[in-house]
Amino acid sequence: LDITFFNQVYMKDNLHAGESYTFYGKAEGTHRRKTMANPLVEREGSRVLTGRIMPVYPLTAGISQGMLVKAVEQGLDACRDLLRSFFRSRTVPLDELADLPANVPEDHREVLDAVLALPAKYRDVVYLHYYEGYTAPEIGYMLGKNVNSVYTLLARAKKQLAEMLGGDRDG
Repeated sequence: LDITFFNQVYMKDNLHAGESYTFYGKAEGTHRRKTMANPLVEREGSRVLTGRIMPVYPLTAGISQGMLVKAVEQGLDACRDLLRSFFRSRTVPLDELADLPANVPEDHREVLDAVLALPAKYRDVVYLHYYEGYTAPEIGYMLGKNVNSVYTLLARAKKQLAEMLGGDRDG
């Protein structure tokens, strides 16, 4: 394996004969001769890079592996912060909402029970729209659905709710 470091003169002082290293990068070439340009280097047993998420696809212009690793680490840190946040610790999954004793007026409770009895595809969009206040485009983005599909699901859910609650289908 031939390894080339571009603009990294300091690497010749960091690599020592007789020591073992692990190289992370894309190996190219023929089956007889492989080359690797600007790989990440880790001294054997160091475990600085081992177990981390490493990009294994061709990099786009202007984005280095280091930038990508840092962005992924920042994203994972943000997710960990969210999981530990006060808000997250005070939330309840939608499926468990029906089992909670709520201080909801009885006429509202009947509607909530009907919403929770809807099939999941309708229940989720109705809950997000009417109870959480999200718009159809926001719901579409969150659920990976087309905005028009969200509007269709809302309309069909309203029709099912009207049938379940014995209301007027035209309103």
